[in-house]
Amino acid sequence: MVWQTSHPKSKHYGYTFQFGFDEQNVYWSIHCPTGEKGKLSFDDTISKHVPDYPNKAVADKVTIHQLLTHTSGMGVYWNEKFMERRTTLTTVASHIPLFADETLAFEPGAKFSYSNSGFMVLGLIVERVSGQNYYDYVAEHIFKPAGMTGTDSMIPTETS
Repeated sequence: MVWQTSHPKSKHYGYTFQFGFDEQNVYWSIHCPTGEKGKLSFDDTISKHVPDYPNKAVADKVTIHQLLTHTSGMGVYWNEKFMERRTTLTTVASHIPLFADETLAFEPGAKFSYSNSGFMVLGLIVERVSGQNYYDYVAEHIFKPAGMTGTDSMIPTETS
């Protein structure tokens, strides 16, 4: 998430601040209580919404709740593959091959370990359930209704 101050009296006026993938938490806190009109549950597995996820063993075990709480056992995709491909990673789906073939570090739900890979999978679920590009969905359904006119998602390559 990128936030830019728009109030001229702010000491940070005109500055842009990057918050990373924090809009995921905003999305899920708004939409999961209502189940995105009955389409989502915290207990849903990845495979329910992304049946073609390349790692079936992971997709059948890991739930939305575990992705949100960093208890999925998935890891961090900032690795050599990421560094080599970062300029071509312009969509949520383009990130999935960076980590989809990895085994889980621990049994889902067993412990906490930060996972940006899990948040990319959440972004993919948002796209599948909504039928929209993740970044467009967040802009239209979260930022715009909240009046956050100086806020936008930062495509991951913009930080490269």
